[in-house]
Formats: sequence, C-alpha cells, structure tokens
Amino acid sequence: MVVTAEPEQQPAAVAARVCDACAAPMAEGQDWCLECGTAAPGRLGGRPGMRAAATVVALTLALVGGAVAASYAALSTDAQEEASRPAPPSGAPVAQAPNVVPSPAETVPPVTAPATPPVATPTVPSGGSGSITPTPSPTPSPSPPSSSPGPSFTPSPSTGSGTPTPSPSTPAPTKTTPSKPAAPQPIDLDTDAASVYDPSSRAIAKDEPKAAVDSDDKTAWTVTTSGAKDMAVGLVVDLGRARGVKILQLATSTPGFRAEIFASDSDQLPPDILDTRWAHIRDRSDVDETAGTDKNVKGDGKERIVLGGGSAKYRYVLVWLTTPPDKGPTVKISDLQLLG
Repeated sequence: MVVTAEPEQQPAAVAARVCDACAAPMAEGQDWCLECGTAAPGRLGGRPGMRAAATVVALTLALVGGAVAASYAALSTDAQEEASRPAPPSGAPVAQAPNVVPSPAETVPPVTAPATPPVATPTVPSGGSGSITPTPSPTPSPSPPSSSPGPSFTPSPSTGSGTPTPSPSTPAPTKTTPSKPAAPQPIDLDTDAASVYDPSSRAIAKDEPKAAVDSDDKTAWTVTTSGAKDMAVGLVVDLGRARGVKILQLATSTPGFRAEIFASDSDQLPPDILDTRWAHIRDRSDVDETAGTDKNVKGDGKERIVLGGGSAKYRYVLVWLTTPPDKGPTVKISDLQLLG
C-alpha cells in the first residue's frame, strides 16, 4: 500500500500590526504606539477608562511639579528679602536734646552795628584849578542797646558755656540794737515766808520775823544773841518753790554787822548751817556802812547785795548773821526784799 504524503500546509501570512488611531506600523509585541501613544488592542491601555486615568495621573504629576517649583521660588524670594531688610532698632530709648526756651529776661538784645559813613565827594570850584576841599560827613554814633528792666546776669566762669547765671544780691546788714535786760522785779512773799534760823539756840530775844517782810519800814525784826563776838543766827525766807533770785535788799537801823548769804534748792530746809545742801553765795561786812575813809558820813539804811543773774534757782534764802555791830549783839531788819 502506497502511502502518499500530503503536502505540508504553509502558514498563513501574519498581517502587519498598525495603530488603530494613527495607522502607524507597530512591531510584534509592541504595547504602545510610538507616534501617538495609543495602547495596542488587548493591552492594559486599551481597557475602558485606563487612558483617562493615565491622563489624570500625568496632569496631577505636572501640577505637583509646578507647585514644588513655585514654592521653591517663593522661599528663595522671601530669603532674599529677609537678608536685604535693615536690622530692627534696639529697645533702648533714643536720648533727645531738651528744647531750651530762653527766658525773656535772659534774651540778649542785638547790638546795632554803626552805619558805614558815606564817602566824601570832593567839590571842585567852577572855572578854577584850585585845591579840592572834601566836605566831611558826620559820623553816626552807634545806637546803644536797649536795656531791659530785668535782673542782670553774669556768665559763670566755671562752665564757660555762655549760659547766664543770676548774680546773687547781698542784702545790706541790718543793725540790731540789743534790747536792754529787764530790771529786777520784787518777788511777792507771804507774811509767813520768813522765820528765825537758830540751829544752835543762840538767840536770847527775838521779835516776829514777819515784820521784816511786811513792806512796812515802821516794823522790824529784832534779834539779840548771847555771843558778843559771834551771833550765829539768821533770818531765812521760803519762796515756796525754786525761783531765780538776782538781788537781796534789806534795810536796817543797826549798821555795821557782818552777814553771809546762803541759798538752797532743796525741798526741805537744811537743819544746820554746815549742811551740804546750803550753797554759799555772798559775804557782806559792815552792812550799811558808807565806803571810804569818812566815818562821819552815815548810810541811807539800805543794802543791796547782788546774788547773780537769776539763772540759778533757789527755794530758801538765808541771811546768816556772824559779827554783831559795834554797839552790841543786836540786829534790827526793818525790810527785806528779794528781786528776781
């Protein structure tokens, strides 16, 4: 049996691929048209909606790129403006010069400069050739600056800035006539202010001591002691409180005795003449005897004994009798006053 071989069938010619959009030839396995970018049929790009999605993605990338570029450009511009901007001023205040308004009294009047005298023009006599005699023009005197009635100012030599400084006016010294001190005035004493001071009991006869302070010359306090050479008795006055005493004045009809003046600022009368609370003030010998050599001239019967200026204050003042008069140990005091 004869087997007859069948002739081999030739493969059909493969049709050439072209782009459906622009008919551009496309190679086998080419997915995209190189001319228009259309996807080959049957590929992902040929699916419905994928082309629109690709377009949106491309546009989105383009917009993002443009936004990035614009942001970079804006940042670069802000950096340049910040670098070129001047530095801000510091917070410290700027000192300003004070506005000095000159006082009307300090304004210096302007000095008027003297006017320039005109040039003398020579006068030539007509028809002659004689000498030319210039006619002098009077020179104007500069007008003095107006003086203001305000106070004068002298520039201070220490500053040298020309600022006028008022010159102080020294007032004329005023002569003060010293007032005369007031004359001592009598101190009012109570009738029982005086008493006999006899710590050694030397008095053998005595009258009421108030007769010495009653301002009556007709009455007198009289005392007689047993001692012929030393009386050691006295008359004390209580002022009631410490007061300034300047003068002790007494009147007597038995002149020539010796007396010592004591004073005390104690609240209680010292019991003895030797007590330290007594202050010895004055001694007076020959009370009411006229000073000098003429023994025939009699005194006026009054004795003033200055005790001080009155600054020291005492409560008790004592007239202490020591040496009796020549006629005997009897003393009469008709008046006793204390002046302060």
